[in-house]
Amino acid sequence: MENEKGEKAAFSWGEIYYRNSFDILITKTIQPINPARAKASYVLPETPRLVCAGDLLNARFISNPTKITVRSYHGTMPKEKPKDIYSPELKIVTKTGTFTVGDVGSSVEKRTYSDVGYGHGMGFKGNENVSDICLKI
Repeated sequence: MENEKGEKAAFSWGEIYYRNSFDILITKTIQPINPARAKASYVLPETPRLVCAGDLLNARFISNPTKITVRSYHGTMPKEKPKDIYSPELKIVTKTGTFTVGDVGSSVEKRTYSDVGYGHGMGFKGNENVSDICLKI
């Protein structure tokens, strides 16, 4: 999905078709839910917004979505599921070579992601940044 500003949010087929009702929706209006014990009043959006309820920190929201693009894999899928999906080693193939997760070291990009804390009658408790290696760019 995307909007006129070029902001995009991607979803897998599983998130769309094998989900609980109302996990992904486009809102037209919003009713504020302010924490019971905290004296907070959150700013409400003024335009329709894409909401992903499965994300604890809604990083895939876009305001005023205008376009939905559906892409599908057109190759052949195996008829039987693999019996053993365990692998003692994970190899990563990049443009510069192949390595294992154990070989990562300082040569692989590290990224920082935000995590969210909430609940216990106080609502949103803030974000915590977590840094680690990036396996997908």
